[in-house]
Amino acid sequence: MMKRFTLFALLLAVVTITGCKKDDDEKAADNIIGKWYPTSSVETEYLNGKVISQETETDFDNEFTEFRSNGTAVDNDGDEYTYKITGSKLTMRENGDDDDEVYDIKKINSSELVIYGESTYEDGADKYKYTTEMTLKKK
Repeated sequence: MMKRFTLFALLLAVVTITGCKKDDDEKAADNIIGKWYPTSSVETEYLNGKVISQETETDFDNEFTEFRSNGTAVDNDGDEYTYKITGSKLTMRENGDDDDEVYDIKKINSSELVIYGESTYEDGADKYKYTTEMTLKKK
């Protein structure tokens, strides 16, 4: 009897956890629909683990990205993208491009989106890392 209860409790926990994850994905996907305007961007460059430059931008001249419910997006320049949200990841690909841009979603609700991206490369013994954290507001 105890073995059966333990198995049932484990099964219930797995179903609950996977059920919540799907709900979170759907909520993020629902919240991202609309037109988002960047309000700040912090770009940081690292060399061998040490910050060598950091730049904050707050002037975006009406730039925006509009996410549509069909998994496509368009920006103010008319560039079109496909996107998907999986867990806390936003993956975007510009039409005609072979490379995905992957961002961590640090925050999303009906009016604010904070995303973080990074890239790295090596040049001989030097290791470079570039990070961007962008805050966007829905209008």
